Amino acid sequence: MNAEPVEHYRPLPSLGWLWVLALAIAMVVPMTAALFAEPIPAEALAIIIGTYALIGVIVVWFLVTIAFFPRMRYDLTSDALVITYGPILRYALPYASITDVRIENLRFSPWSSFRFPGLALWKVQYGGGIGIVKMCSTRSHRGVVLIAAGGERYGISPDEQDRFIHELDSRRSRAREGGR
Repeated sequence: MNAEPVEHYRPLPSLGWLWVLALAIAMVVPMTAALFAEPIPAEALAIIIGTYALIGVIVVWFLVTIAFFPRMRYDLTSDALVITYGPILRYALPYASITDVRIENLRFSPWSSFRFPGLALWKVQYGGGIGIVKMCSTRSHRGVVLIAAGGERYGISPDEQDRFIHELDSRRSRAREGGR
């Protein structure tokens, strides 16, 4: 049995990582400015140190997320679609488990985990009856390739979208027929 070659797809181009960087800067600037303010009273020192530590952890997480932005990709392997964002996000969808693939304009929901213009990661809530979508996309709303698999939904944004969907459908068909 010949294994099909792995096909790698990059996401659509995006500057979504700049939103994450801007948010990190917006968190760091006030912290830095506060260091040069009036002397800090001793009774407030523990609260300030705790706040700086929490914000510092968030900023480091944002910087790690930015660092792995170039490693977002979608791989069509011999038996599954593998969606990755560096080492911090990985979804493997066996072709036989994929029940639907379509391009969707997702409706905004105020509830979100990690969604910015040009970047959406992890579980994101959408309106219009869609619900939670596991995202790894440079599109947060418009033109998202929505994939249903194993009772869950996944959102991606491959470059060469038509070619990607065609090849994914071909591999799904072969998986249903029992021959990869």
